[in-house]
Amino acid sequence: MSRSAAGVAGPRLRGVFGDSDDAVVIGLPSGFDLGAALAGADGIWLATAFAHLDGWNLLAPHILRGKARVVLITGLDFCQTEPKLLREWAKLSEGHYDSPNLSAYIANRTTTFHPKVLLVSLSAGAAFAIVGSGNLSVGGLRTNTECSLYTDRDSDIDALKVWFEHILDDAHTLSDIDINAYVPHYEEAHKATETVEEHGALVQAAFRDRAEAVHEAKKYFSTPQFKNTYEGRKKGAARIKKVLGMPSFDISRSGWIEFFRIPELGRLRQAYQSSLLKKLPEIRRLFRYLLNDPLKTEKRLADVLTGKHHIRGVGINVISKVLAVSNPHKWPVFNKPVAVTLRHFGYVASRGKTRTEKYLEFANAMMGFMSDSATPDTFALDAFFRHWYEQKKPGKRQS
Repeated sequence: MSRSAAGVAGPRLRGVFGDSDDAVVIGLPSGFDLGAALAGADGIWLATAFAHLDGWNLLAPHILRGKARVVLITGLDFCQTEPKLLREWAKLSEGHYDSPNLSAYIANRTTTFHPKVLLVSLSAGAAFAIVGSGNLSVGGLRTNTECSLYTDRDSDIDALKVWFEHILDDAHTLSDIDINAYVPHYEEAHKATETVEEHGALVQAAFRDRAEAVHEAKKYFSTPQFKNTYEGRKKGAARIKKVLGMPSFDISRSGWIEFFRIPELGRLRQAYQSSLLKKLPEIRRLFRYLLNDPLKTEKRLADVLTGKHHIRGVGINVISKVLAVSNPHKWPVFNKPVAVTLRHFGYVASRGKTRTEKYLEFANAMMGFMSDSATPDTFALDAFFRHWYEQKKPGKRQS
């Protein structure tokens, strides 16, 4: 029986490798054969947020037996892309194998790189694209619950070609230098992931009323009030980027004063503004040190919160606000309304940990919470925390 959302017969839902796939692609033509299409293509463009060798091995036999021009681009955000996959791509792009005209690229780290797009050009001008949620992995292509859309409309294909040109303009060719620099961060991140997984039950147990919080967040996100507040936070984040001169952090005196006046993503203590103006050179260096290499941010966080780069008055409120603006898909804001809301829902940080470790634990817990509550980013998460705080504290203005 065909799968459908209601569990009854309906349009066939299948993946690119057959009916058994949980990673479905909507709109696949009858008899579609991805392997044959890749082998017979004259152009293949693949953009994936992260890439695993097992996913590449599903496509590579078909791609490498053809003669297409192949363009591959992936990101290094969150240390999910496997170094062994990058080494394989580097060998292919350098002509070590009998391969087609293949080029591999790394997305530059100006923003989080998160697309999943496959564009295939066939003979006689025909083309198709698959755009959706699945990364280049066995999970993304077959075993995860994923949903993608197949299209061969000329307008879609033309738009995707323009998009790829734009993405490639903001990327650089994969090199051994990239791989060697990335490997230590990848290994460190995966050691940390193993530790979190080993203690996952403890972290989960510390968020006593998590289900209630998820329910309240979903309810809030369906309100008109959320839409207005969320848009306000996005505009506030854009203002913060401008006044702080991100990502180079060429902060002027007027920019620093303006930063303290922006209420979105948490009000800052005005008492510190004047004294910090005298330390603008140190503040510029602090933020450049923390954020100019996103792969090192977690490691450097302790240095700016309590260590050698700490500046009195630049605490977790300020740091997390700037972190959230720099990457709203990873870093949540932490301030008084957030702390009060978390306590209400039974979130208790682990004992015996440093301030930095507690923030990183909180950030990790929020990633799971955001996934379960369909929270689009940490701007929306902060809107929920502030909404709940204001509801329980009548008379306070919402920001």
